[in-house]
Amino acid sequence: EGNWTLSGWDAGKGAVYGRVTITADPAAPDEFTTAMTYRVARTGETVTRSGRALIYTGFQWRGRSTTAAGADSALKEVMFVDRDWRQIEGRWFTGGYDEVGLDVRLDRVGAETRVLGTDRTALKQGVAGQELKIYGANFPAGLRPADIDLGPGLTVARLVSVTPELATATVDVTAAAPVGARDLFAAGASMAKALVVFDR
Repeated sequence: EGNWTLSGWDAGKGAVYGRVTITADPAAPDEFTTAMTYRVARTGETVTRSGRALIYTGFQWRGRSTTAAGADSALKEVMFVDRDWRQIEGRWFTGGYDEVGLDVRLDRVGAETRVLGTDRTALKQGVAGQELKIYGANFPAGLRPADIDLGPGLTVARLVSVTPELATATVDVTAAAPVGARDLFAAGASMAKALVVFDR
């Protein structure tokens, strides 16, 4: 029970990031209701789902969720709850087979800032004003460009907008910025190899 961040991959759409609230059913000790909202990173499409789940043996998650569209949007959920109840991983899928759906990971979150990912995987060397959307949880309202670090040769010129779950930044990349993978730091949170710098 509690709040969880969601990171996943939807075939044909790409990375998805969001939040899931899990609430215990007081009438049934192993049953839970879920409310989830996530965005497709590349397009910004927002999806809201609600559902129910049953936990077998404390670790095996079996659930089902739908959007406002009803039964046609139903996804089955088969996931494994980690031993310390801090992480849940598995798949949400449509039918009797699991080939159509999302690979997902839930991580328990409190008030701390989290970085989940970005809308793009690469920034071009020597180009100023590249827009970068950073998905996460609990971004502070007073987030400043100086609070975001992408390493040598990359500067956050300004923040276009900030919400608790999405920071949109304009990034300048110098011509001398080293090519390769970059870690992303934001408001004390980090993500290893969040994106790369490329030359051509």
